[in-house]
Amino acid sequence: MYRLIEFRILGAGAARYADEAREMVARILARIPGAESAAKALMYGQEQGVINCRFLSRKNGFAMLGLGPQGQHTVTAAAQLIAIELCRDLKVPVIIEDVKDGDVQIEPLPYKRRYEVRRLVHQKKPRHPQEADAARLQTVIERSLRRQALMLGLDVPQKLQIDVVSWQPSTPVPIAGKAYAASVKNVIFDANASLCGWWGFGYLLSRGYGAMHAQAAAQLQRAEKWEARHEIVA
Repeated sequence: MYRLIEFRILGAGAARYADEAREMVARILARIPGAESAAKALMYGQEQGVINCRFLSRKNGFAMLGLGPQGQHTVTAAAQLIAIELCRDLKVPVIIEDVKDGDVQIEPLPYKRRYEVRRLVHQKKPRHPQEADAARLQTVIERSLRRQALMLGLDVPQKLQIDVVSWQPSTPVPIAGKAYAASVKNVIFDANASLCGWWGFGYLLSRGYGAMHAQAAAQLQRAEKWEARHEIVA
């Protein structure tokens, strides 16, 4: 249900933030005749109002995530061309290091599981400023979850409950000209649902904001809980 394509850039300063990688790919595709449709699909592709292609940060390069059949096709069709053109543009080798396919799932639980989103844009329109609070973040997370589930044909548990536990303020995100979107970081929430695979919450998803790999997020929280208990016992 998703395809993750990881690009490795060999050389100094290889790591790319997701929004930087997106801008870089858009720039090289813009100058290639006939690549307009591929660029549009990668940057703005949607299915049922949900962004289905997203860029992600990586230590030695970046990654492209395609959700659903349409998103998977888009990232697959463009990957080889992007690697070749980036190699020419950056004057260093750029390789497709890995291609991973996986499922996105949601199942009800009789208890709540904890998840964490590293960076989340909760308000995109500067003329409608809203302060981040638990109610606002809960609304954004639940709405995003339901929209992605609908796009992928998944059934959301009827008695879904989401509780935002904590978050930290973060710097505004530039979107166009002098406009900025409001964001928070390290958002921790509990849900009575088992999430599997890649999920996205909030706005600017194609730039990598709001991205969460459910298994990794849940495992991190379990590890932190174990460490906290271990410290107390010791």
